[in-house]
Amino acid sequence: MIPHQLLFPPVSQKKELVKQIKKAFVGRNWTIEKEENGSIKATLYLRSHVARVAADYTKDQVNLTYISSENLNYKERKDKRLIHKNYLTWIQNVRNDLNKNLQLAVLDAE
Repeated sequence: MIPHQLLFPPVSQKKELVKQIKKAFVGRNWTIEKEENGSIKATLYLRSHVARVAADYTKDQVNLTYISSENLNYKERKDKRLIHKNYLTWIQNVRNDLNKNLQLAVLDAE
């Protein structure tokens, strides 16, 4: 598991948080695969690469966590997790978009 934590200003409703998480994924061409209370699972299909992550959320934070992948050379070696360098860029893009979306949602609610 490779977690990427995001702390953000609290949004007024859980529904708005879920919407902004989905918007960040879909805006970067991820497919929403499953939604459960407190977790959204998404998959990126890009050429021969596949990445699956979970966005686990509370009212105060979102954790983007690696689930599995195909053709991204994921391996664990000597207590270190290694993966294709583009994976980190894809996750960072979603994280940046989510951060922006949540900040704009808070401003819109004022």
